[in-house]
Amino acid sequence: MIKLSEKTKNSEIYINAVKIIEILSDAGFESYIVGGAVRDLLIEKNPKEYDICTSATPNEINKIFKNSKLVGQSFGVSIVLQDKYAFEIATFREDFDYLDGRHPDKVKYTKNAEYDVKRRDFTVNGLLFDPIANEIIDHCNGLLDLKNKIIRTIGDPFESCLLNTSDAADDMQCVDLGG
Repeated sequence: MIKLSEKTKNSEIYINAVKIIEILSDAGFESYIVGGAVRDLLIEKNPKEYDICTSATPNEINKIFKNSKLVGQSFGVSIVLQDKYAFEIATFREDFDYLDGRHPDKVKYTKNAEYDVKRRDFTVNGLLFDPIANEIIDHCNGLLDLKNKIIRTIGDPFESCLLNTSDAADDMQCVDLGG
């Protein structure tokens, strides 16, 4: 259970994120707010953006939302315009080898949210929030790490960070999370 501030609950962006999750849920798909927005909600900051993950495939997302655009179909990512906000919606997936250090060589869509969480970077970014049930789902001990102010990778840190030659913005995320 998460206690949201009135400011957050009444913000247009939050209301629209919940609306997207309700639409996906009504269509039979599992969907959550994921990543930094969940972390921010838990530390009582107002998120500036909300990412959503779902069991719906990009094609299913595009059938449901007329104002959507595939931006990374091979990675399962669509942008949905809801009111005046753009939401990134990612299909649950499993990643395989990262040949260029940034993009997986092969992606497999899955209906399992836990598999999707296991491919993410830090435990505090692997938390899922179901705003309909007002429930946090934690497959990676992110709540404990957040409480203890620990930045921990999901899985092997050598594979997660040192072998991943991502861009500088991603490399600096742990610094941002730490302070």
